[in-house]
Amino acid sequence: HHGYFRNCRSMIQLQHSSSHYSFNEDGLRDRNRAFFAGGSFQVYGDSVAKGLYLEADATLPAELERRLSPKLGYPFLNAGLRQSSPTNQSLFFELIAPVYPPKGLLLVLNGTDPQDEIFFRTQALSTDSKGVPTRFRTTEDPDWRYLIVSTIHRNFPRSLLGMRIIRFIRGREWGALMSKVPINEDTVCGGLFRFVGMAEERKLPYMIVFLPNPPDGLDGYFATYGTRYDSNSFDLLRSCARKTKGTVVDLSGLGGELKEDFLFFDHIHFKAPGIQWIANHIEEAVLRTFSAGKAKTSRAKLDGKSKSF
Repeated sequence: HHGYFRNCRSMIQLQHSSSHYSFNEDGLRDRNRAFFAGGSFQVYGDSVAKGLYLEADATLPAELERRLSPKLGYPFLNAGLRQSSPTNQSLFFELIAPVYPPKGLLLVLNGTDPQDEIFFRTQALSTDSKGVPTRFRTTEDPDWRYLIVSTIHRNFPRSLLGMRIIRFIRGREWGALMSKVPINEDTVCGGLFRFVGMAEERKLPYMIVFLPNPPDGLDGYFATYGTRYDSNSFDLLRSCARKTKGTVVDLSGLGGELKEDFLFFDHIHFKAPGIQWIANHIEEAVLRTFSAGKAKTSRAKLDGKSKSF
């Protein structure tokens, strides 16, 4: 269920619902590579963008494709990566771009991203010229590039008890490591600037969306890696995004509009009505941003058939 095994099918069972997962030959939760050979608008982000707990046709990329692909002429690719940060997403873009030609990039961020970004910096084995991590501690996997985007979860014991024990022990270790990392523009925004730089270098239209936090905020919630989320680092990430040349849609202040049936039990992942609410808010900006980029490239026609996963 972690979403990065190639040609995998699985199911997540919740108390009141279940969702089916399937992944293509490159570990993406979408159709096979050949479908996107003519180009695609690519949606990057963490498990919220990927659509954790949702059926494939209820995810944000799928919802945007239904609404906008007939107008824009390209499909939307689900490039979401569970428990990732902008650094991981930029690395993943570099990995798949040669075989999934991009026509535009949409980066979906939420209040979990700053702490995830800081975590990956503490795990860095090497960095590029700007100090952005490029390889990490858990590189014993021969295909280390895929390990980057799936973090360490492929090495976790499959039992729930084992998961809890390891998370507790490693959470204390990671928390100690991460507490030593200063909260500043470099540590919080480095991955975002790297992602934006790649888009601008390739002259791709790009857009950054900040999703709303729960009505009671994220302060005090435990992050995946044993630390606590805080609003200050999220505010800094939003400030960095506004310094870019891309379209920025900030929904983070609209948490009060989230209805009870918009969020799953963790108050982070969106149910189908919540995804539709997000699409309502960003649809016009996505169309405007990608239409401007499309005008600079030759148009490719979509297959007229309905979307099939």
